Amino acid sequence: LDGSAVMTDCVISNNTAGNGAGGSVAASGSVLISNTLFTCNVGVNGAGLDNAYGTIVNCRFLYNIASGSGGGVQMDRGIIRNCLMAGNKAGIGGGLAVGSSGAKSTIENCTLVRNSASVGGGLSNLGGGHVRNCIVFLNSAPVFPDFRQTNYISSADIYVLNNCATNDLNGITTAIGSPANIIVSGNIQAN
Repeated sequence: LDGSAVMTDCVISNNTAGNGAGGSVAASGSVLISNTLFTCNVGVNGAGLDNAYGTIVNCRFLYNIASGSGGGVQMDRGIIRNCLMAGNKAGIGGGLAVGSSGAKSTIENCTLVRNSASVGGGLSNLGGGHVRNCIVFLNSAPVFPDFRQTNYISSADIYVLNNCATNDLNGITTAIGSPANIIVSGNIQAN
């Protein structure tokens, strides 16, 4: 998908990309993807969806496998709202891998559960942005099972984690390069 394309009410399943990104869909531009199921796709990065920037709403990413980053979704910047990411696997960011330094994304009202990775089982974020009202729970990784926020946050980046439920906030609080640029509030941590 490119430009200002719209994709809605689709099922994207059982696709394989041997090289590059997007086991199923590679998107760039200000795309809108809604009410779509991405399942059982295999790729290098972004096995379910590789989205440079755009808006993803009311989608489900289930059982996708990426050898690189973003089992469910890999995106540089954009908005992900009301989505489910479950059972996805990747080297980095099993459910979701977001951005690069300076890229700001918004992740709202999403559930990331039972995803796995070597680092950042649920969510791996390389830039600033907002994660609000999300459940990030029961993900697995040897390092930072639920959240991974790298130390690439610069003085211009702000990372906000607000009103989320998780069983591990260590990836957020220990990996930040500049603690003044992170806001963590109203979260529930259960063991």
